[in-house]
Amino acid sequence: MSEIPARPLQVRDRTSGSGPGSAIAAGVGRFVSPGNLHAALAGRLPAMDIHHLLHQRDAILRQARLANLAYAHQRLGEFSARLARAGITGEIRLEPAAPAEGRPEAVLQARCSPAVVAEHFLEADEAEFADLLAFAGSRTDGEAHVLDVAEIETVLRPALARSLAREGVAGVERSPDPGLRFRPS
Repeated sequence: MSEIPARPLQVRDRTSGSGPGSAIAAGVGRFVSPGNLHAALAGRLPAMDIHHLLHQRDAILRQARLANLAYAHQRLGEFSARLARAGITGEIRLEPAAPAEGRPEAVLQARCSPAVVAEHFLEADEAEFADLLAFAGSRTDGEAHVLDVAEIETVLRPALARSLAREGVAGVERSPDPGLRFRPS
């Protein structure tokens, strides 16, 4: 088997910024070729053993589920606050993306001007909102989510909070103000 020729891949750390054609990778040397990527990362990533991972699988899946519940709880609170700031109340309809039906993006409809919705929600926001509603159990069949804005705070978020509390997650009642933007890492 022939060796892949070493073509330098410029990788800059977060402190030096990134230029055209470079990728950001914190803590990695400035130039990494495909042949020495493993060597560049050696000592920077924790060693993993497949048997340990398989033994930890249930715990990892539980933590991922809890993280998703917490994320949905927080983000739905943020969406609720944004709807309130936009003055959107009453029934909303959120249709998930359905490219086969000619709807490539999720569409949020409310009893207000479409310009108000467009001013406060990007297409990516509407897609995330649809995903969060599906995760929270509003609809699972790909059909439109139709709900009153108040149900986010009176039905969906409390159900997520109860699920988290049943699993022993503390601090749900003291979760950050939904008006503050959570920045996922």
